Amino acid sequence: MDGIISDFSRFYILTILYEGPSHGYQIINRFKKRVKKDVSPSLVYPFLQQLEEKGLVTNTTEPVGQKQRKIFRLTEEGRKVCTGLFKRDRKRT
Repeated sequence: MDGIISDFSRFYILTILYEGPSHGYQIINRFKKRVKKDVSPSLVYPFLQQLEEKGLVTNTTEPVGQKQRKIFRLTEEGRKVCTGLFKRDRKRT
């Protein structure tokens, strides 16, 4: 069951990034607000790092309020991967 939840969480993180650039804390908050479940930072940040290593996400450091935050964005390749995942998911329903 944990694997299913984890896969859903990753899929939803990609959905959030597909909607637009976000910093990690925003991803965690949006996830909780929409899904009504907590997502662990220990899942979010390593997943974002994996996406970066695969060239699917880039980040820039930008001021958000009084803090500097890493803002994560899907690359063009990342957007293509998401589009493929979303189409594949629709076919199953």
